[in-house]
Amino acid sequence: EIEVGVTIVEKEFELDNGQTKPFRGVVVAANENKYHVVYEDGDEGGIDAEDIRELVKNDLSAEEAAAVRTEVAKYRRQKRAATSAAVTPEPPEKKRKEKSSKTAGSGEATSATPRPRNLNLNFDAWEKDMLDWLLNVPHGKNHKTCSQDNAQQVIRQARKLLSGQGVPYKNWPEGVAFAKNESITLDGTNFDSLYERAKIFQKKYGEDKGHGWLLLHPIHKMKLYQEHRASQQRGEW
Repeated sequence: EIEVGVTIVEKEFELDNGQTKPFRGVVVAANENKYHVVYEDGDEGGIDAEDIRELVKNDLSAEEAAAVRTEVAKYRRQKRAATSAAVTPEPPEKKRKEKSSKTAGSGEATSATPRPRNLNLNFDAWEKDMLDWLLNVPHGKNHKTCSQDNAQQVIRQARKLLSGQGVPYKNWPEGVAFAKNESITLDGTNFDSLYERAKIFQKKYGEDKGHGWLLLHPIHKMKLYQEHRASQQRGEW
């Protein structure tokens, strides 16, 4: 039986160097077809109901299982706190009731990510197009497509960068976020430069345990997607 808040899974993820590494996580939400998992390094993603049983980790000691759950709970508390702190009230004349959004396939309500600062950017269009590219168009030095979970992680981080929200991390000081309040666009940003800045930023505040999935991997994917768009001679977003 899969229990929300209790069941631990272990799943292989591709790293920037092309190798794979197992990460453990806790099932935190479920709906009819998918389970939402938060991993001990702070990453999160969905797992289809038909696939999750083979990923369940039942051979951990009580201490190991407790350590995973504690780390995941810590990350979720920090994420909720960061989300609350990032909420900026709208002017009274524009005040309106917002509907909560759901993380794709997670069944768990989250605060809506701020829309990108670039007013010409069609937020829904770029997300759908980039996700389709990640999943279906071979790219990168290994000429491969992304898994669903990897693609979702890239999209999550891209949203934060494009919105000007910036990318926070549980192991960094409170209020610290990479590229916060910067105007980053899919067409105009030099992602090579952004990548190097991210490396320097992490040396200052601490490397992420996901070995690149926090910043470096998503930024590299954004660069490759930018090149793909240029090769297709598409209009600006």
